[in-house]
Amino acid sequence: MKMYAVIRRVLVCAFGAFLLSACALTEDIVDLNYDPMKGVQQLDSAGKQFQIAVEDARAEHQGRIGAKINGFGVEMADIRSSVPVQEYVTQAITDELIQRGLVIEGVADRRIELAITALHNNFQSGAFTGTARGIAAFTVKVLGSTGAVLFDGAVTEVHVVEDIVLASGENAGEAVEGALTKALISLFLNDGFVAALEGA
Repeated sequence: MKMYAVIRRVLVCAFGAFLLSACALTEDIVDLNYDPMKGVQQLDSAGKQFQIAVEDARAEHQGRIGAKINGFGVEMADIRSSVPVQEYVTQAITDELIQRGLVIEGVADRRIELAITALHNNFQSGAFTGTARGIAAFTVKVLGSTGAVLFDGAVTEVHVVEDIVLASGENAGEAVEGALTKALISLFLNDGFVAALEGA
């Protein structure tokens, strides 16, 4: 009976390792998508022009959004975005601002500065399935037409995709997309941020 239990445990671990580590040596390129929030209200500052400056200030994961793992949790091939994360986040926050009636220009007196401090996924393996844990974090400043800082804050959000069977780019992308969505929702629910946009 004990021998059967040992064999069963070994088979379970081997099966989980096989599922998560499939194609772990092949780099994945992911097309990250972002869907703007629906039904949002126009801001009092609708029609005002803003410039957006986004910086990729990540200390880790530069040039990638994560890595595949083998069945023992060891990082393998990189997972990268098909566009720079700076460009991805710029488009996402631009879409949200336009939804609220703001005008985004290349040069404007009013300015939004965003520094990405984290945007990546970490896989965790289990017996039969694993999880993809995406994290999005950034700092944000809003500068008025006089150059005064009207808002200075930070946002961090996590999105977990459960019950995955492959440590793939697709699953990593879903986790990262979900984390950024939650982060931007948190930002636009911040009364201080909205007040800064309306008072700029």
